[in-house]
Amino acid sequence: MPCPYTPLSRFRSHSERETVSDPSKRRRRSIRLQGYDYSRSGLYFVTICTKGRVTFFEDARVKTIAEICWQEITDHFTGVTPDESVVMPNHVHGIVSLHGRDTACRVPTGRIGTFGPLPPGSLPAIVGAFKSASTRLIRQLGIEGFAWQPRYYEHVVRNDASLNRIRQYIRDNPARWAFDRDNPDGRPDATEREFWRGLG
Repeated sequence: MPCPYTPLSRFRSHSERETVSDPSKRRRRSIRLQGYDYSRSGLYFVTICTKGRVTFFEDARVKTIAEICWQEITDHFTGVTPDESVVMPNHVHGIVSLHGRDTACRVPTGRIGTFGPLPPGSLPAIVGAFKSASTRLIRQLGIEGFAWQPRYYEHVVRNDASLNRIRQYIRDNPARWAFDRDNPDGRPDATEREFWRGLG
């Protein structure tokens, strides 16, 4: 079941889409690092949640689509390799490795109304393509209400110790769903809080 990835030229920053669709919309604070080049080589930890944190992925068919689309990222982007990942009931955790591109190519970081299409192979473009492709297939199942949150969490992985810690968190996440901060009924424990505090 190949995922229908959208041509990259159609992807723009979240801020630009908000401006085009609703000029009166209040400005949101960007969660991106100001001035950081999100197409540069490196490892990135991302968390992408469903809209309203609805547990769509409790349906095995929906979960399978998200898993396949995540793994097929490498088929649609050169110089991109998925690392550890997991599909939880209402979100996806994954590590993405970008390699082979170290030239400057600045990605939008939150100023509204000043952006063109996202640079191919940048982290925002990859996440946008994944969300679009998976949404299309999931809605074909008749689940018209499926949607992702407009934004996502990202963290630049800076060293091996951090990478190993994040990998272990991803592996342990299914067994620790009751403590997951993205679980609407969850109660984050000290281990959960310490992990996220450690990311900064």
